[in-house]
This record gives sequence, C-alpha cells and structure tokens, in this order.
Amino acid sequence: MPSQRSKKRFFSSEALNSNTHPRIILLDPDESHHLSHVLRLKTSDECLVFDKSGCEWSGKVSGFLKNGQAQIELLSLIKHTVPNRFRLVMAQAIPQRAKMDEIVEKAAELGVHQIVPLVTERTIVRIKKEDEAKVISRWQKIIQVAQKQCHSHAPTEVTKPITFEKFVESIPDKSFAYIFDPIAEIGLRETLENLRQKTKGKENVSITALVGPEGGFSEKEFQLAVSKGFQPALLGETLLKADTAFVAIASAFQYGVL
Repeated sequence: MPSQRSKKRFFSSEALNSNTHPRIILLDPDESHHLSHVLRLKTSDECLVFDKSGCEWSGKVSGFLKNGQAQIELLSLIKHTVPNRFRLVMAQAIPQRAKMDEIVEKAAELGVHQIVPLVTERTIVRIKKEDEAKVISRWQKIIQVAQKQCHSHAPTEVTKPITFEKFVESIPDKSFAYIFDPIAEIGLRETLENLRQKTKGKENVSITALVGPEGGFSEKEFQLAVSKGFQPALLGETLLKADTAFVAIASAFQYGVL
C-alpha cells in the first residue's frame, strides 16, 4: 500500500468537508485528464483529494464517465479545515515579465493565505480589465499545481489587482500591518520579536505585508501607508529583487511567527 506522501494528489472544486463516506466525487475535466492521461492512474488506484479550504481525503479511482471525467471514492478524512491562528496576506506590487507567476507559485508553497496584486506608481505591468479573469484563473491554476506538489493545506487565494491607495484604505485593522522599504529603521528581527509579543495568546490574527516593485515604493506611497497605520520594516542591508523579497518576507513570517 503506497504511503500518503507517495500518492498522487488532485484538486476538487467540490467542497470535501463532509464526514459522510464512502462518497463519490467527480474531478474537473483538467484534473481528470491529468489523472488518466499524464499520470495514467487506473480504476482502483489510490490517490489524495483536497479542496480550496485545505480539507483533504484519501480515496481511490472508482471509474470514469464517458466524457473522461474521473470518479473518486472518498475513503477517509486526512485533514479537517482548521481555522488558523494567523492569516498571512501578502500585497505584492506587480513585477515585470513572468515574475508574478513565480511569486504566486512560491506563495502557495509557503502557505500564504492571500496574495493581492498591487498597482503602484512604479508598476510597469498593467493588467487590462478585460484580461483580469483570464490572468486570475491562470494564477489560481498555478496555486493548485503548487499545492498538489508540495502537499500544502493552506487555502491560498489570489485577488483582483488593486491600486496601492485603495488597498491601504481597505485594511480595517492595521495592528499587524507592515510596509517593507529600504528607508525603514526597524529591522526584520526586531519586527518579528515585537509581533510575537503582541500576538501572544491571540487568535484569528491577520498579518498584512506590503512588498514593493523592483523600483521600490514611492515616497508618497510610503508616507501614505505609514499615516494609515502600517509599520515600516527593513528587510535587510541589501536590495533584493521583488520575487526574492517576497519569498524572504513570507518565509520570515511563516517560520518566525506563524
């Protein structure tokens, strides 16, 4: 019998948080194609299935419909959807080229709960309104693939792009909101230590981090965020590329506090 780690993992658009089993679900056409034509699983082969909330079941392929969709019999619940003590929101200024795709992938691997694409003064890439749905759908697919590979249970989501000003105004509680910038005076280590002290014993804490484009936030944006309650934080002595900074900040929060 294969171990849980060696079983192939598939995404279900159907919610799985039911304790009733055995139960049959249908995988979406793309997942079904990947199961049967790429990974070549057959009827009775064991697998894992997870949904967008992070709930995961072990199951087995019970058959295929005429249109090729795979039927999965859920056998046993592996992981419930458990409310997290912390929720990490990373607002990333949209970088050039395909770096946002890489950032979205790393966010899923690191268990970031929400990725917010930011449009800032120095953002060069602008996503047209008519293209938003297609781009977000691609990002969500990248998240699903990354989650399948790394066995992440975090319900990672990516939102529509939003302007820096609107996002800063939209955060109701800025107790744990940070803007990372080279002109900040408080370093990452001190920031994390202060955060650990402030969140000790607290539940349902939402942590928000603003990560700039490769040209950094403008002085106007920095001052606006600070005036709205965001705490300045310095990532390090060297200037990092946007995708490197994102991974460093997300990792620091996940493994230093969360």
